[in-house]
Amino acid sequence: MSLGSPERNLKLNPNGRIYEAKSVSSLWVKTWKTTPRIDCGLCGSANCSGFARALVVGDLDLAACPLLKLPKYSELIEELEALRKRSPTLVAKPAAKLPEGGVLFTRPCQDTDEKVMAELRVFNGVPEGIPLRFGVFDPKLLCDLMDCVASGFELVRCSRDLGYGRAEINDMSITFMQDGRINMRRVSDKKEVLDLFNRLEQSLLGAAICNCCGNDLLSVLSGIGEMPKNQHPVLSAGSSTSLDLSVVESPPSMDDYASAFGSEGFSICESVKRATAFLRDSLAPRRGHNSDTAKPPPDLGLSFCNAVELAAESKDNRTLTMALMTLGLLRAVENGIQGILEFRSTIDQSPEHDPSALAELMTSTRDGRLECSGRLPGPLVELVAHLSRVNQAIRLLSDWGWLT
Repeated sequence: MSLGSPERNLKLNPNGRIYEAKSVSSLWVKTWKTTPRIDCGLCGSANCSGFARALVVGDLDLAACPLLKLPKYSELIEELEALRKRSPTLVAKPAAKLPEGGVLFTRPCQDTDEKVMAELRVFNGVPEGIPLRFGVFDPKLLCDLMDCVASGFELVRCSRDLGYGRAEINDMSITFMQDGRINMRRVSDKKEVLDLFNRLEQSLLGAAICNCCGNDLLSVLSGIGEMPKNQHPVLSAGSSTSLDLSVVESPPSMDDYASAFGSEGFSICESVKRATAFLRDSLAPRRGHNSDTAKPPPDLGLSFCNAVELAAESKDNRTLTMALMTLGLLRAVENGIQGILEFRSTIDQSPEHDPSALAELMTSTRDGRLECSGRLPGPLVELVAHLSRVNQAIRLLSDWGWLT
């Protein structure tokens, strides 16, 4: 991963079209919902969210997704073609100037001088004046992260379609928007605004979208997908905080993570070990593909939310970067678990697959060396797509030294 200048490496999409971020966001949601949504990475993007964004702005075409060539997805092709034709050509919306500390304004509430209101902005690494190709936050991931901080509020609501959320506690209300703005109402004072914004930004920063590739920060940090060799602007994200790029270049070991975050970090490492064992045991030759003998999958949901809390509580750039990278790892492993489950289900529904071909694919995946390049036989495409999810997780665990 090269860490060069973001200004030097930013480019418009190949067909010359520039899109206004708000319009792209609405079209992206419709496009994403029309993809297979299995996050196999075979298209070169980290997940179907990134594929949908790249599709909308013309960086990728439909042929990049091998699943869309299958008869079962023929209706999706028609819908996606229609959506492509609706891609608007608009004047670009340039990135706004980064306000100091992310604070656009703070002022007393109209109904009381004892409380303040504030508007703040999360910086996604796009320099002022550069065309903002996508929104600031991935709406789905933003809501996933918000769900993890819900325990700190009396009420949390978030729309994965709109990328809009609200949180309330006591008299205070907070609004989160897909364009990176966070509005606060009836906060005690400016210090509380800044403290709360820092905590929220560290919790939600992983949902920031990279302006060069359309992938979210968690995917960029974990190295999922065929990323370009230039620097990802999103690595410069953060208004009240920033990433430690030396950590990005050298992922933390399990011991590093556990040492940085104590018992909570150790617990997350143990959950990763259990998940890793599940992935590899599920692919062991002795198990074949008989789902009746399969162990139940571990649930990483609690570990994911605990990791979000650790990110929120990080006291310096190094530990924040470690926390966000591990969040990306957890998400990749969770996607791998879902890949195993859907692989089993697909085989159960179509038991005519060649056992020797399946055994070879499973063995390759177990070792993290599944090769997905070239033309795949039609009947195997969907199976390879699900195994690709597992392969991503195992390769990542191996690269980080977390493969146990």
